[in-house]
Amino acid sequence: MAATFEGFQPIDFEVFTEERSRSETFNEKRLETKRRLAALGDHCRPILSAAGLDLPRRTSLHHPFSTNRFRVQSMWLYFARGTDRLAELKSVLGPAFSEDLDPHYTHLLLVAEINAEEIKVGLRIHANAWWEGQNWKQKCSRSGEIGRCLNLLNQIPDSFEVRLHNWAHIDRCGSVRKDDLSNFLRRYQPGEHWATVQRTYSQEKAIELGPSFEQTLANDLVHLVPIYKYIAWSKKNNHLFSV
Repeated sequence: MAATFEGFQPIDFEVFTEERSRSETFNEKRLETKRRLAALGDHCRPILSAAGLDLPRRTSLHHPFSTNRFRVQSMWLYFARGTDRLAELKSVLGPAFSEDLDPHYTHLLLVAEINAEEIKVGLRIHANAWWEGQNWKQKCSRSGEIGRCLNLLNQIPDSFEVRLHNWAHIDRCGSVRKDDLSNFLRRYQPGEHWATVQRTYSQEKAIELGPSFEQTLANDLVHLVPIYKYIAWSKKNNHLFSV
């Protein structure tokens, strides 16, 4: 039976503060937060599937370890391509790139990330996911495609922002112009930069929403399904190689 999401509490954020992020003492509390994220994911997954995107849900590490540099500054609930789709991509890229593909989080993702101050919800192309970013860039270089992409971004609510890496400039969904998107794609270097379409909930707002945050999150992620499907590499959406 799926766990019930009962809402976030202040401790869910406090476990990521600088001092506590390194402490094993808070592993159990972070595990409770991880379970809340998993419950959110279990609620959202069938809703995403009904919207045309059937992806496994995963959560990130809750304890200090070498892969997080022994600091748990945040945790993720995320949806990324499953084993079958990963195998399809590996068959095209070949063995030379297999290691790049193995971490599930180094792809195009739908994410809810909680840290000490807020929850960020959105679509992310990992900085290492050059195949996703290059697929997007090359697709948009084809006739008429930048207009299609622009239309998809502007159908997303204006609470979402388009941002390149950690740069200060943002473009707000609903009012992205063709020049804005052209400049974004020209500056974007797949394999080097993160690319995100996301919104932020303050700690106070996330706690205030209580159990209803699960439906709020599901609604947010469904808004991102069309742009996810537009960007994500597949054999039917291949703008990298001849297959």
